[in-house]
Amino acid sequence: MPYWGLSQTVRIIDQLAAVGYVERARDPADRRRFTLTATAAHRRWPKWCKEIG
Repeated sequence: MPYWGLSQTVRIIDQLAAVGYVERARDPADRRRFTLTATAAHRRWPKWCKEIG
């Protein structure tokens, strides 16, 4: 499995949020953290993404 650094991970999440595949919200218990939630749009992910994810 490839290793991604923090900045690469943030870029990927930003891109997923931009196309509506995930929603990002601050964690109410810890404002430094975010929670990610897959949206209904994630069902349109290409098959190869599901296989490696």
